Amino acid sequence: GAALQHAAAELRRDRGIVSEAVRSDGFALEYAAANLRGDRAVVLEAVRRTEFALMFAAAKLRRDRTVVFEAVKRNPFGCGFEFAAVELRGDCAVVLEAVRLSCTCPAALRFVTEELKSDRDFVLQAVQISSEALCFLPPEWKGDRAVAQAAVRHNGFALQHASAELRGDRDVVLEAVRSDGAALQHAAAELRRDRGIVSEAVRSDGFALEYAAANLRGDRAVVLEAVRRTEFALMFAAAKLRRDRTVVFEAVKRNPFGCGFEFAAVELRGDCAVVLEAVRLSCTCPAALRFVTEELKSDRDFVLQAVQISSEALCFLPPEWKGDRAVAQAAVRHNGFALQHASAEMRGDRDVVLEVVRSDGAALQHAAMDLRRDCDVVLEAVRNKEDALWYAAAELHDDDRAFHVDRARQNGIAGRGVYAPLFSITAVTPTHGGFQVSAIAAISGEGVPDMSFGCGANLADVAAALGAHASSRRVHMVLPGRAAPVSAFDDWWLLHDIAPTTMADAS
Repeated sequence: GAALQHAAAELRRDRGIVSEAVRSDGFALEYAAANLRGDRAVVLEAVRRTEFALMFAAAKLRRDRTVVFEAVKRNPFGCGFEFAAVELRGDCAVVLEAVRLSCTCPAALRFVTEELKSDRDFVLQAVQISSEALCFLPPEWKGDRAVAQAAVRHNGFALQHASAELRGDRDVVLEAVRSDGAALQHAAAELRRDRGIVSEAVRSDGFALEYAAANLRGDRAVVLEAVRRTEFALMFAAAKLRRDRTVVFEAVKRNPFGCGFEFAAVELRGDCAVVLEAVRLSCTCPAALRFVTEELKSDRDFVLQAVQISSEALCFLPPEWKGDRAVAQAAVRHNGFALQHASAEMRGDRDVVLEVVRSDGAALQHAAMDLRRDCDVVLEAVRNKEDALWYAAAELHDDDRAFHVDRARQNGIAGRGVYAPLFSITAVTPTHGGFQVSAIAAISGEGVPDMSFGCGANLADVAAALGAHASSRRVHMVLPGRAAPVSAFDDWWLLHDIAPTTMADAS
């Protein structure tokens, strides 16, 4: 756009050329012909690119509120207001709108007329629109009690722009810290030693403890108030209070992720009872475990207790415990989802995964892929949670006959590797209208009362009857002439098909 300065005079009077130039670079307005520097549309386009374009606009447009406000909006520091006509810079309503448009840094106040700067009503309105307004006002207003109070009431941080005398005024500072506790950092030293002021500050913002005098950072009531607002306040507490269990537990409770424990004294971070209580207080995400001493991290008894308090504890323990079978099993017994934090080896351990999916089928998603292809493991998961099939290997998704949730749950035949009572079927005898099944408990040799079934009965029916006898949801069964128990997927075998085999074996 600045190339416009090298164009012929007649082209600098061409509205189309000039519009393109200011669209590219607002500063190009300087080189436009006088008539176009008075063209509202052209000037608006220019000030939308840079607020400084206003200085090249015709006088009538520097008196145009819309044009001036566009310039002010373009820059959050309100610099464009410098080039507005003097009558606008002395107009209370216009200036307050400019302050509102650039309230994060209302530098427009630097350019208002002296008459307006001396108007108390205007000043009071300005400091209530922007907390930074006090920064740009003359020194006499920074030392005016009513103006300072109005400013800090709007935003406590305005205290930093007040005079030294008012930063030492108890009432003004009290107003400031009630609005924003962190304003304490701008208070005079003697007020940072004032218990009432500091208590109000930490009640508003726990981080304000950082700016309190040393004696108050050692005041138990003040520190407790601070850590109830933010656990990070503990880092500013005196050493004696970072050794105080009550204070530390308040910090841990404040944040469900246990972050506050990082700032506890080392002796508490190495105390088994204290750390376990911290884990209990933040059990959904016991990040406190990240900050325990190395000695405690290597204590097996402590680790086993931690994983039984919180299912997420395994996440924050060193790698060697994530691969420890006993620790992993203790964790997944508490909550199956702890499997996601176990080592790859543990997530591929069939016994560990079987135990997990029996209590939480959805944990199948964290098992190794080989086990997500294992029909017995998937069956146990589906028995617990019908949606668990979604986490099985893709090739098993279509086998809805074997893994249909109703069939899986009614099927009382235990899967391979599942702990369950073992029975030997000694005979399947046809009777009038059905079958009689004889069985014994394989380990004890104790006989089971003969069971009668209808013509359409299958192995699932036998398993259900044996489960009722043994008070167990699942049982293993061995048929005559076989060494291994029947598969859980043989539940559909009809007794009609088994009876001739058992009779032949008997003869």
